[in-house]
Amino acid sequence: MECTYLVILCSLVPWLFTTSYAGREAPNFVHPCVHATDACLKTAIQEALPGFVRGVPELGIESIVPYTVDKLSLTLPGGLKVTFTHGVAKGWDGCVVRDAKLMNHTIKFEVRCTLTITGKYVSTGKILIFPINGGGDSYIKCNNLDMTITLQLAPVLRDGLQYLKLQRHSTTHRYSGQVVYHMTNLVQNSPFISNLVLKFMNKHWRLVAEKFGDPVVAVGARIVMKNIEQLFNTVPMLELIRLTF
Repeated sequence: MECTYLVILCSLVPWLFTTSYAGREAPNFVHPCVHATDACLKTAIQEALPGFVRGVPELGIESIVPYTVDKLSLTLPGGLKVTFTHGVAKGWDGCVVRDAKLMNHTIKFEVRCTLTITGKYVSTGKILIFPINGGGDSYIKCNNLDMTITLQLAPVLRDGLQYLKLQRHSTTHRYSGQVVYHMTNLVQNSPFISNLVLKFMNKHWRLVAEKFGDPVVAVGARIVMKNIEQLFNTVPMLELIRLTF
């Protein structure tokens, strides 16, 4: 699987806690900000991120260390069809928060991650100019994947309490380090051609990453957004963040 960055949305959530949830103490990895300054926001997200991505069962948030995908089928640009199975992504708990800002009802933050994704794959079609008909093991390492997440929040009144709703959200990313590919048996029964294709992919890694990235990112986004929306639907706004609407 290609690198996906939307797990970084999860890094926002720990900062949102105050000191309690539903009468229980917040997880011990949460260090709430007394004042929502940019510097405190950045530090709080960074300190809470490793614990949060390992899961918060009492909030219904699943662990993503490691992040697993049993099966993922994609049709990529050019008609290449790829099915990944038994995918395992690691590195979420090592992400570094580079910047964070709270602007009125909008939160924007930037994170850098180095991720590795392993699994099995089968594929048919073309990648760029090469015909592909193979399957085997896959290993992808994304070095210094930089992501910027912007979330616009809005209040929703339910049972006399205000809850948060994600009104809009956007994500952008860039590859600040090389993406390294290792995929066995890209062309069935032809190790020589398979090796040529793999060398091409690694030489032109940025072009390949850009063609592979968006579909996988979209799948990751849906999973992570489900976790965040679960939190917002469960916990009243004042227990999460102090905003005035």
